[in-house]
Amino acid sequence: MDTPRIPLKVTAARFVAAVKNFVSSEVGWKAKLMFFGLIALLCGANGLNVVNSYVGRDFMSAIAERHQTRFVQLAVLYMFRPSL
Repeated sequence: MDTPRIPLKVTAARFVAAVKNFVSSEVGWKAKLMFFGLIALLCGANGLNVVNSYVGRDFMSAIAERHQTRFVQLAVLYMFRPSL
């Protein structure tokens, strides 16, 4: 069964209209605060993923190059890192 496809412009216009209605309502300030909080959390999570990527790279390099002290440092960092 084929469903009719809605053009991207129509979807974008509906989304913008919904956001405008929500922001201009009496709880609009809460919406703005929650939106910017969500953006901050997303940026923070992505930043932690980048740091985790670099630690993983250094960890594997320490294993490959047989640097015991660096391996132990990074192993301890991995054990006590917050998991997402």
